[in-house]
This record gives sequence, C-alpha cells and structure tokens, in this order.
Amino acid sequence: MKKKAPYDLREHFLDEWSTINSPIELAKKFEDYEDVRRTIKPKQFKSFAKGSSNNHKYFRGQEHFHLGNNVNEKKYFQSNRTVYDKRIKQLTCSYCKGSSHYAVDCTKRRKDSKNNKSSSSPVQICSRISKERIKTRKITIGNKTFEALIDTGSSVTLIREDVSKGIIEQSKLSGDIVVLSGLGKYEVKTKGSFQREIELDGEKYSVTWHVVPTPYLEFQAVIGSDILEQAFVGFDRKGVYFRKHEDKVWFMHTQVYEARIEDEIEVKHVANPRIRKELSELINNYIPRKTETTNVSMRIILKDDVPVYQPARRLSFPENQAVNKQIDEWLDQGIVRQSSSEYASPIVLVKKKDGTARLCVDYRKLNRKLVKDRFPLPLIEDVLDKLQDAKVYSTLDLKNGFFHVEVNEDCKHFTSFVVPDGQFEFNKVPFGLSTSPSVFQRYVYSIFRELMRKGIVIIYMDDLIIPAKDEDEGIEKLKKVFEVSSKYGLEIKFKKCQFPRRKVEFLGHVVENGTVRPSVAKTIAVKKFPVPTTVKQVQSFLGLTGYFRKFIPAYSKIAKPLSDLIRSDNPFVFEQSHIEAFEKLKKLLTESPVLSIFQQGKNNRIAHGRKPARIRSRPTPRSRRRKIASCSIHV
Repeated sequence: MKKKAPYDLREHFLDEWSTINSPIELAKKFEDYEDVRRTIKPKQFKSFAKGSSNNHKYFRGQEHFHLGNNVNEKKYFQSNRTVYDKRIKQLTCSYCKGSSHYAVDCTKRRKDSKNNKSSSSPVQICSRISKERIKTRKITIGNKTFEALIDTGSSVTLIREDVSKGIIEQSKLSGDIVVLSGLGKYEVKTKGSFQREIELDGEKYSVTWHVVPTPYLEFQAVIGSDILEQAFVGFDRKGVYFRKHEDKVWFMHTQVYEARIEDEIEVKHVANPRIRKELSELINNYIPRKTETTNVSMRIILKDDVPVYQPARRLSFPENQAVNKQIDEWLDQGIVRQSSSEYASPIVLVKKKDGTARLCVDYRKLNRKLVKDRFPLPLIEDVLDKLQDAKVYSTLDLKNGFFHVEVNEDCKHFTSFVVPDGQFEFNKVPFGLSTSPSVFQRYVYSIFRELMRKGIVIIYMDDLIIPAKDEDEGIEKLKKVFEVSSKYGLEIKFKKCQFPRRKVEFLGHVVENGTVRPSVAKTIAVKKFPVPTTVKQVQSFLGLTGYFRKFIPAYSKIAKPLSDLIRSDNPFVFEQSHIEAFEKLKKLLTESPVLSIFQQGKNNRIAHGRKPARIRSRPTPRSRRRKIASCSIHV
C-alpha cells in the first residue's frame, strides 16, 4: 500500500482484499484503488501508515482523512471530483456491507459500540504498542496460516473475525463474550471464542481465541499474556521465542527470600513428562517456611579469659565500599549486629572467581584459644560408599549454610570483628572459626537424622545428595527432603543443584552408574598447576592431588620426594627427582582414572603385587574385576 494513501481508503480496500481469492478480481480492485488514490492528495496527518510519531498505535481508531487547506490541493481535488464520485459509489462497507461509505463511518458500527458499553461482560485490556517494539510470529491452525502480534500487555488472545472464518464456523463459537478496551475509541464486544492448539518453537500450547470484529483489529491475531501461564516469552534482536514451563523452572522475585532469586533450573533432561512436571512443581513451590527449630546453637568456649584484640586493617577506597555494602546487607538480614566487645578480629578480602571480593574474618588468633567441638565430620570415602546401589542422583546446595545456625547469646561477643568504619559481631555462625564446620554438621544432622537413617539423603556439610534406583524413587525422596527443609527454613541455592540425573558431580567427584572419578574441574586444576617454586606451592599441590590419592596406585611412594621437600629445613631446591614426581602425579590424575563404588556384601578381594600398591576390587556382571580403591601399605 502506498504510504500517501488516506487512512480510510486504505482501510476499505484492505478489508475488501482480505476476502478475495480470485487473482483477476484482486487485480481489478487494485486498479480501482490506484484510480481513486490518484484523484486525491490528502493533507498529511498522524496515522498508522505515516509513522510520524513515536507514539503511533497499531490498533485502529476513529480517524478521518481531510482535504488540505491549501488552495492548490482543493483545485486539484475539484478537477478530479467526477472520477472520485464515480469510484466512491462503488465502495462497500466491510462492516454492514452497505454502499457509499467506509466501515469507519458506519452508523451501525457506532450503535454496536454504544451497546457494547452497556454490556455486563467483563472488560479485557488490550495494550497499544509502538512501531519500534512490534514482534510477530507466524501461526498455523489446521491449514490456515496467519501473522500474530505478540503482546503480553493484552490480557487475552485475539483473532480477527475474517481470519477465524477460515478456521471455525461462526455458528460454532462459544458464548464466551468479553468486552475489550483499548481498540480505538470505543469498547468492543467480541463475537465469541474457540479453543485451538498451536505450535511454537517445537512445543504445543492450548489457546483460547477471542474473535474480534474485523474493522477493530489491525493485525490478524494478537497473542496475549494468557500464554504466560504455559510458557516463558523472551524477546531478543532476532525476534521472540517461547519456552514451555515444563522444560525449565523460572524463579521470579519472591518476598519469602531475603535475597533475589532468578535461577534457571534445567529439567529438560528428564524424559518422562509426568516426572518432569512433578519436579517443576516441586521446585517452583518450595518455600523455606521455618515452622520448626532445633536446639542446636554455637557455644564458644575459650582456654583462658584473656581477650583477643587486633586493630582494623587499612583498606583502599573501593575495598572499603565493598566491605560497607556487605555489612549493610548482613545488618538488614540480621546476620550481624553492632558490637562493643573487648574481643576484635580483623577482616580480610578474598577474591572470588568472578573478580568480586568475599569478606572473611581472620580468626586465627582466636582459633588458638578455642576448645574444639567434637562432633565428627564424615569422611568423603564413607559418603561415596553409601551411593553403592543408586542409579539416579539429585544434589542440593544450602545457601550460606553456616548462617542458618544461631550463635548463643552469651558467645556472640567472641565473634566480634573490626573494619575501618566500625565494630560488629555475628548473630549467626561465621565462616573462619575452627568450630564452625562441626557445629553446622551437628545442626544439619539434627534436622535430617531420620531421613539419613532411612538412606533417603546423605549429607556432607552443606552438600546433600539423594540417591535412588530410578526417577520415581528419586522424586519421592526429594519430596521428603524438601518437606523437612521447608519446615526448618533451609534456603537452597538452586543454581548449584542437580535434579534426577544418572551422572552428577558431588564433592569434587563425578558419580555415575556405580563408579566414581575426579571431576573435570579438579583434573584441569592439576593439569594446569605450575612447577612449584616455594614450599607453600608444593603443599598446595600435594593437598590437591592427595584429595584423590585413592585413584593413584602407590601414591605415597610417588609423592615421597615432594613430601620430604616440605619437611626439610634446608633451602628450597626443586631438583630432577621432584620434577619427576610432580609430572608423574599430574599424568596419573589427568588420565581420567575410574573406580567402582565399594559394595558391602559383594565378592570383594584384595590384590597385591611387587609394588606396595594394594587394590580392592570386585567382579562386574561380566566377571570382569574393577578397581575400588588403591592404597599404600608400609611394613
């Protein structure tokens, strides 16, 4: 359509052409349009076609074209008046099918609009969208394809009456009549509605289509905000995309959590639609209600009564800002409070992987005076051995684990720390105290003790793993864990969780089908470890590789030159024997060693050879023995 054509003229021909199927008749109509268009030169005004303002709306309103006040325009029009009158008599109203007027001037249409105002049907809002923000998608229903505007500002999904006729007989429309506000000057009553399924980005959605009289809707259809009940709608430079809620769980802001939660949890790997739906609902509905509490709190006992005090350390301006921001958040969340204690420890900023800084308190001097909490921490090997019969695993990560536990009121002054701008003490268990891990382990055990005894959940600090034989059992166990977690107000870091999977990463290991191996991140860290130049670097390397010593036969023998180096009082000299031990340990750990998980009651045996390495093994279903663990025995 030519941009200079009057709005009403274009409207008429567009309405007429939408019902024409014959190419010959369409060509004739186009010639008529061109003849009439050439007889007039209307004064320019703000309209849909002209786009002369950023606020142009894409729904039809009550606008009329005007002849300009310019004298030349009037003369030009008068000289062609005969042709214009002849053509105008051939025009037919697309609303009432009468002659010699346009739909926009139709008196019957105006009466219908007035009647709509008095209707008792609920009013639905339809938004107006600027030209720059328009997003459309092609929709196919049966053998009918049409263009639909994506407008989440509209509360319902609409379809133009002339388009709907190619999909459903109008007599079969439901009596669900609604009144629409936002389509031009008047409220508009729909003709009815119908239900049809559509496909968007490979997923099917059931949609209620409300039929709107043709003159009132510029687009063939409008997909409204009701689609949001079934899918997430995203916009980017390429256009608009849809993601079904069953495939991803989207966390929006909620007042229950003090922190913002916008995590996206992948559950698409779950093939069973029923399990996937249950899992999505379970995650979405999780709220830490904290209707029950434990009697576990941190008690701090010192070996003497001499206060520990250290002055605040100097910080740069950006560091000081970061510290003050963190403390303000902790004050708002009730994690810390202002203090006037005679005890005071300094803080240290530790850089995280993303470049930001983590505020830690340097409690080293205080730790020397602490009486240890004797609650035992589990061995990682024991935790992994409990996964022996599982095929499916879910893992949970507790958010700010230590902050779930209260510090006894009489002991809070011991946790005091100082910064350049003040002194504070912890209401919750802080990181850095030597007794914090044992106290927290006692806390989570008191919450999950019954579930742990039944083998429903296995816990190591703030990491929980839920083993199961299949997905159904995994979901049932997960429900029980979520129920208990919610009652005790445990906040979960969903971004780090893994839900029913056959392969998960847990405590630095990859667990899959009864086997365990070092995680990719750990093996990469070993592979990229530089040649040590200090005793401290050697200690770090041995700590990293020692974590996986069971994967390396004769580990202690291979690592002996390095172990001797850190015990020696001699000057640090990294010789050839040290380099060989260093490179061999790196090689053995980066060759993806895999061990089977020990199974109690199975036919296990101990193998030995000339080397001091000892390998526990068990037969597989194919009578092939697999390694369970390696150890070194010195006689």
